[in-house]
Amino acid sequence: MEEQYGLDEVQSMAPVQFMARQSILDRDCKVHAYELLFRSGPENYFHESDAASVTVLDKVLLFGLENLTGNKRAFINLDEETLRRDFARLLPKEKVVLEIVESVSPSAEMLAYCRDLKKDGYALALDDFSWQQEWAPFVEISDYAKIDFRATNPAEQEQIVRKLAGRNIGLIAEKIETREEFQAAKDMGYSLFQGYFLTKPEMLKRKSIPRSRVHYARLLRLAADRELRFDKLEETVKEDPSLCYKLLRYLNSAAFQFKGRVGSIRQALVLVGETEVRRWIAVTAVASMSEEQPGELIRIALVRAFFSEELCKRIGAGIRANDGFLRGLLSVMDVILGMPREEVFEALKMSDMVAKWLVDQAYLSYELYEALSAFEQGNWLPLTVQAAQLELDEQVVSEVYLWALERADEIMSAA
Repeated sequence: MEEQYGLDEVQSMAPVQFMARQSILDRDCKVHAYELLFRSGPENYFHESDAASVTVLDKVLLFGLENLTGNKRAFINLDEETLRRDFARLLPKEKVVLEIVESVSPSAEMLAYCRDLKKDGYALALDDFSWQQEWAPFVEISDYAKIDFRATNPAEQEQIVRKLAGRNIGLIAEKIETREEFQAAKDMGYSLFQGYFLTKPEMLKRKSIPRSRVHYARLLRLAADRELRFDKLEETVKEDPSLCYKLLRYLNSAAFQFKGRVGSIRQALVLVGETEVRRWIAVTAVASMSEEQPGELIRIALVRAFFSEELCKRIGAGIRANDGFLRGLLSVMDVILGMPREEVFEALKMSDMVAKWLVDQAYLSYELYEALSAFEQGNWLPLTVQAAQLELDEQVVSEVYLWALERADEIMSAA
């Protein structure tokens, strides 16, 4: 292997502008790890080059893995040049999984280097894996194999499972877009899953909100009103003892550090303040309505909420930040309730603006959602287009996304 680069040399090179993360879930839809996605330069895609690989590591070191993935491991793609220059050892072995991309040549030299990484305690994954005999020695030292569910047919997928059965290797089905694909991969024997199946409705059969969730739907309508009615809020909160407890616990959280005695629910609502009480209602209601859904779905909703709220503040255009927060939070309500999006907002009787954001692609602020979707999937070219239409600097959009990730993780860790 060639001479190692030092930390100072890596950090002195041009920084990456964009970073996104995608969750890798287990069979119970709990987060196992996150894959980190980067944009390496003005071309708006990740290309395999020395500079690109260096800037990936630069971004990880700059932000800190704990800020990007919390206490979960980070999957990071490494190309052959990165491996040859031994950049991988700049990463903390206990916090990362090194993805060996499919363009790496399965040479004796690469195999020896990967064996050294494995011996030193690094976890390895084979990206876009397909069964080829020359990769068999790499399978023996790898902890994971990622199979593209869209690029392989069912027979190939089952063949890989059979060949790797009995080995101590985690099989990751990636690009899982629907619940049907998720179930098919589970039935085949895959143990981990990556894709956007969580945010897509499984079956749209329900025509009304379930009775148990009507109370929270009423709260959401109140939170969306232009004029917040504290008297109506107090009345609705009092009908649910658990809501009273949640409100008081929220008031006593580190965010407020309120030391005095609270004499009534009305006083608690007023003390929290209009902006924060709207946010508390929205988060509490959506979380309560999602109790049967994976926790990662709530995390996605929170990221979208904070992202949309902050960008609304940046672009103005007469759009309330609170509408932005609700717009992001409710973007997965069709999945939560199993209802078409239009029916959800008709049932909830949300404001015309919020409803338009979610169902009308011609509406100005639908571009916010498109920008976020591009970020979630690491589609950098569409992001550039949306940022330009919103008259926002791309770097600002990136910073807002990272901030939204941190805020969502803070709330989820405290839940």
